[in-house]
Amino acid sequence: DGVHLVEQLPDGALFVIKGGRIFKKEGKIRKRFKCVEVKTGKFYLFSGMYEVSIALLFLNVFNHPYIATGMAAIAQCR
Repeated sequence: DGVHLVEQLPDGALFVIKGGRIFKKEGKIRKRFKCVEVKTGKFYLFSGMYEVSIALLFLNVFNHPYIATGMAAIAQCR
């Protein structure tokens, strides 16, 4: 079904929310997880119980640093 909780993803993993935006998980701040939106670079806090899908990107977006490290984190998740 492809749905995961934010708290289940490793740091550096890329994930997609229902609106289609892509984020990279950075780390935990108290009870929530600091994540950066790949497109804008803005930081957001997500509850660990928030349901997301793992981002599977098959493009080379000019060696974007978030995508390069995120793909390595996704490989660890499997």
